[in-house]
Amino acid sequence: EISEEAGNEKYLLLIAYLVGLAIGVHLLNILTLPMIFMIIYYKRFEINATSFFLLVLVGGAITGFVYEMVVLIPEAIEIFDFGGLLVILLISLMILGFAIRNGHKVLSIALTCILLITVGYSSYMMIYIRSGLDPNIDENDPETVEAFISYLKREQYGEHHLSRTKQWKDSPNGNNYSSAFEFFWKYQVYEMYVRYFLWNFGGIEDTQDFSRERKRADPWQLWWLPLIIGMLGISHHFQRDWKHGLAIFALFFMTGLAIIIYLNQPDPQPRERDYSYVGSFFAFAIWVGIGASAILEWLTRTLREKQPQMANSLPWLAALLIFFATPMRMLALNYHEHDRTGNFVARDYSRNMLISSDEGGIMFTNGDNDTFPLWYLQEVEEFRTDVRVANLSLLNTSWYIEQLKNKEPKVPISFSDQEIDNLIYPVPWAQEKTIEVTAIDPAMRKLEAERYRLNLEQ
Repeated sequence: EISEEAGNEKYLLLIAYLVGLAIGVHLLNILTLPMIFMIIYYKRFEINATSFFLLVLVGGAITGFVYEMVVLIPEAIEIFDFGGLLVILLISLMILGFAIRNGHKVLSIALTCILLITVGYSSYMMIYIRSGLDPNIDENDPETVEAFISYLKREQYGEHHLSRTKQWKDSPNGNNYSSAFEFFWKYQVYEMYVRYFLWNFGGIEDTQDFSRERKRADPWQLWWLPLIIGMLGISHHFQRDWKHGLAIFALFFMTGLAIIIYLNQPDPQPRERDYSYVGSFFAFAIWVGIGASAILEWLTRTLREKQPQMANSLPWLAALLIFFATPMRMLALNYHEHDRTGNFVARDYSRNMLISSDEGGIMFTNGDNDTFPLWYLQEVEEFRTDVRVANLSLLNTSWYIEQLKNKEPKVPISFSDQEIDNLIYPVPWAQEKTIEVTAIDPAMRKLEAERYRLNLEQ
């Protein structure tokens, strides 16, 4: 509504800055950019196949550039040092000043947006500065530019690939699926997205434990109302304003199925991943709101035509009914799971674990969930700081082994830091060798099949 007003460009600049800030919180916020581009496109350009193709091409390039900027700036610092980066910044500001003085509006807005995005996600520098102070908990140890780049690229988690066939064959539970497409559809799409979507809008509680046993609660606990109202909202939105409907759909798709396609998750996952798709659920919630508004609008219009005396009161009653039947029912059904009052299980259990250790002992933990409560007790409550917690999941990284060796309470490791760095990475043999490996014992194979629910007939 304000795109024709004088000075409307300031809203684009505000969006750029907010996107930069949001990227500093989580990189997934980049996925809001396609929706923003579509809104600008509908307002400023003639809609046809050629212009839409250019939108996809240019929008994709800008989104990719913004994503890469997070790593490009530290890499520029590594190559040119801070002095060289300052020169690049000054040159950019000179170009920006030239564009503003000579009326190059698009160029000046584009450069200012890049600058504001950079300022926004400069909050990443907090990680670099904090690590340089050597805190007790210093994951990835990103205190050098090189280590900081490795942290941003998530190199410790290994390489990421998009091959569906390779992921299907490499997955421990891959034998449960007859093809890469079945793996994609049944596991990656349904198990890892649709199931979570139905949690939120259908009311189906369908959880799984590590043995892949499922327990299903009452499928009618939300009466499917959020899903039904949301579908009505989609229909109403596209009928009234298909352009903005497509923009919201872009947000819904990019923060949902697009993430599924990109992540290419193996089966199984160590934990439920519903939190990865919150943006998609937010987008659908917009349609739920539009659907509720459409119902009230239809009811008001119908009553004015047929029962004018009820046109003022009945819609309010309908609004209250929708309010109590959907959001309030969701609150009533889920409050007990979100109420942490008096829930000290993690703290008390971890405290008992630390108490059980001898003075100056080493306590090995397996992963995040059984490590972080111990760290909390030691760092915040300063309880049993003499015990060294050693996380087995991190022991394949050189920075963590060096922290165990060098930080109090120290673990007696005789290797030097250089030797630790060399041991972490594979050492090739001097010459190629052929190794004979004894076949897996049939009894062990049967036990493994039972453990992972493998289909040995495939």
